Order: sequence, then C-alpha cells, then structure tokens
Amino acid sequence: MPDSCCAIGCRNRRGNKPGLCFYRIPSEKENPERRRLWICALRRASVPGENKQWQPSKYTRLCSEHFIKGAKCDDPLSPDWVPSIFSHIPATKKRKREKDMERYEQHSRTKNKRVEEKKKKDAVDVLDLSSVPDAGPAPPAVDEQQCGNKPCKENIARLQRECNDLREENLKLKEIIKSGTFDELAFEKDDEKVKAMTGIPSYSKSQVVLTFVFSFLQTGTNLSPFQQILLTLMRLKMNLPLSLLGCMFKISIPTASRTFRSTIEVLNARLAPALLFWPNREELQLSMPMIFRQVFRKCRAI
Repeated sequence: MPDSCCAIGCRNRRGNKPGLCFYRIPSEKENPERRRLWICALRRASVPGENKQWQPSKYTRLCSEHFIKGAKCDDPLSPDWVPSIFSHIPATKKRKREKDMERYEQHSRTKNKRVEEKKKKDAVDVLDLSSVPDAGPAPPAVDEQQCGNKPCKENIARLQRECNDLREENLKLKEIIKSGTFDELAFEKDDEKVKAMTGIPSYSKSQVVLTFVFSFLQTGTNLSPFQQILLTLMRLKMNLPLSLLGCMFKISIPTASRTFRSTIEVLNARLAPALLFWPNREELQLSMPMIFRQVFRKCRAI
C-alpha cells in the first residue's frame, strides 16, 4: 500500500508529486518529546468512543509539505524540527514561523562563519613558525657527538632530515594559507600581485596612496583601510561583481557596495586635487603643435 500523508486535509500520496518525501512519526522509544510535539501539531481528533489522544502507528507517514523548507530538520533549534504548515494554522502564524526560519538560517550562517574563521585561525597558529629560528638544521646533540655507533649516527641524521623537511612543508602551508587572504600581509612582499590586482606598481606606492586617505575611510567595519582601498581598486581595474568581492573579502554584498561607494568618493576628494595637475592656458599653448596654433587658435587640448 503506498504511503499517504496523515495530516488533516492533505491528500498527498507517494508518487503523486516529484520530490515529495514522507517521514515516520518519531518513535516513543527514541525521541518521546519530539513525538509528542509532532502529534500535538497534527491535531488529529481523539479515537471515537475512547477518551484518549490519537496515536500514530508504525505505518503512519507525514509528507514534506508540512515543513517550512520542505524537509524535516534534526536540529532542535530549527523551526522545522516540528511540522508547522497545516490547513488549520492561520496565515499570520505561518508568516511568523517563516520569519523564525529566516532568523534561524541567519544564525546558522553566522555560527558557521565563526567556526570557519576559528578553524582558519587555529591552522595559522599551528603553522606559525615565527618563533622557530630559520638558521638551518639544529646543532647535533651531545649524545650524537659522543656516539661512535654508525647505525646510531645514521638514525640521527635521518631524523634531522625529516625534521628539516617537515619545517619546510609547514612554511609552505603557511604561505598557502596567507595567499588565500586579502590583507596587507598577503601583499606586502609581492609587488606583482599588487600591480595585477590594483594597477598600482608596487606595495610601497599603495602605502603612499593609503597615507593620503587613511583618516577619511570608514571605521567600525570588518575591513581594514587597506582592504577598503584594495576592494575599490580591484573593482575599478577588473570590473569584478560585488557578489564576487563579497566572497573574497567575506562580507555581504550590501557591505561591499557601501564600501566601494564611500571609498571611491574619498579617493576622488583626496587624490584628484593632489595628483591630477592641469596646466594653465599659456603652458598649453606653448606645448601645442605649430599647425594647431595656426589653424585652431582656441584649441586648448588634444
């Protein structure tokens, strides 16, 4: 016998609609509290002639249309932990539960973002070898100097080689992690990267630009002043969409848009008067080709 939905007024059966799922009612043994909430949400009438609440059987199924996102969720914090979309539920309550789902998803995204940032920070901390001197292999131990056994010396030499290889591998992994970020550390020693991303010839010249506008940039954002300029120049040079910039700098699209607009206004106000020079009429006339002076007497620029 094909599965059919046990909700009041629902006529869904397995195979009627593509993508429709059917779920068992939680069992009394595994999750009694969730089972009780599901039964209360279904609001089935009591058994006729008996003064007890309706109880589902092991064959009872509920379809996925009675969940906000179209599927049950096993997270107790999720609104879809219990079905909530039924014909007897008022529209106002349905809208409220949809808002609850939006808040839950936003909270989940924020939580996942923090977890990823913590993992990345932990990885950088593990690979941070700044306290490890780069003076080459460690000096031999006293035991090695005094040991005259040939196999012992070979083992010590092999262990030292393995230690050096691991040190080099960790340094490479650290560089790989840094290369995936868009902050000053990832650019300060790579002029080619600065030029390719922003059009500024070198990192030192980007710092000169930063000194002109530093005190006028936005504060209280997730982006440093250098990152604000970097985002703006990358968009100007490569015409990158705001959605991609948001992913690269780990910010939302509205934040990327606000950052771009405010930073480009600061760049225009601070750099245009200082760096863009327009000569006066006499200087332009002197630099004009002779034929232009004769034919186009009022011409001031070519």
